[in-house]
Amino acid sequence: MSRAISIGYLMKVSAGNINASHNEGNVIVAKKITLPDGSTLPYISGQALRRMLRDRLEDLGWQLSEPFSDVSGQEVTPPVRPWEFIDEDLFGYLDPSGGRRRTSPVRISAALGLFPFRGDRDLGTRSFEKFGQTMEKGGNMFETEIYHNLFKGNLLIELDRVGIFKDLEVGKELPDDIEWESYPAGNGNRLVAKLPERKRIERIQSLLDALNILWGGGRTARLLSDLSPKFLAYARLKVKHPVFLEALKAD
Repeated sequence: MSRAISIGYLMKVSAGNINASHNEGNVIVAKKITLPDGSTLPYISGQALRRMLRDRLEDLGWQLSEPFSDVSGQEVTPPVRPWEFIDEDLFGYLDPSGGRRRTSPVRISAALGLFPFRGDRDLGTRSFEKFGQTMEKGGNMFETEIYHNLFKGNLLIELDRVGIFKDLEVGKELPDDIEWESYPAGNGNRLVAKLPERKRIERIQSLLDALNILWGGGRTARLLSDLSPKFLAYARLKVKHPVFLEALKAD
C-alpha cells in the first residue's frame, strides 16, 4: 500500500519576479541563493507556493479556514476543524491557545531556478502629471529585478495522513458523523479520527488540480506568470522520500 506521493515538476517563467526579497532602496529584489562559485539562482519560497495553492483551492470552491480564525494582535488562533477546512487538513496549523498542532501532510520544497540570475531589471515610474502636476515635477521611479528561468520543485504528499486526525491535533470534539478509533502508541493507546475514503481522495485530487492551475505571487498586475507545471514526474511510494528533489536538471 502506498504511503506517499512524490511529485517533481518544472515551471517556466518568461519574465517575472514571483517572490521578492527585501527592497534595496527603490529596487524590488528577487529572492536568490548563492552557489559556491559566486553565481546566484532565483527561487520561489515554499511558503509562497503554499499560499498560491491555498488560493487556487479557494478558486476551486473550497472554503478556507482563515475567515474563521481569531486574530488578536500578532497572534492568530485557527479554528482547528481540519475535517471541515481543507487547508487545515493539507497544510497543518498551530493553535497557540491550546497547544493543538498539526504538521502539514503536504511537504513543499522551494522552487529553484535552473539557470543563474543575469541581473535584468524592469523600470517603472508613477508620473505626477497624471495627478494634476506638471511634467517638470517628474515621478517616482523604481526598478524590479526580473528573470527568465525554469524552476524545479517537489511535493511530498503523505497519503496516510490526509483526512486522518490524531486526538493531540484536534482535541476531543468531533462532528457527529466522525468517530474515534483506537491505535497503539507507546505503552498505551491513542485516538485517531478518519474522514471517509472518498473525501480523502477528493482532497488529494483537488490539491493536484490546484497545482495544475497554479499562478500567483507578487506583481501579478504587471508581471503575471503561469506557474502550472510544464513537466511533471510522479511516484507512489511505500517509504516516504522526496525522490525527485535533486533529480531534475536542464542543460
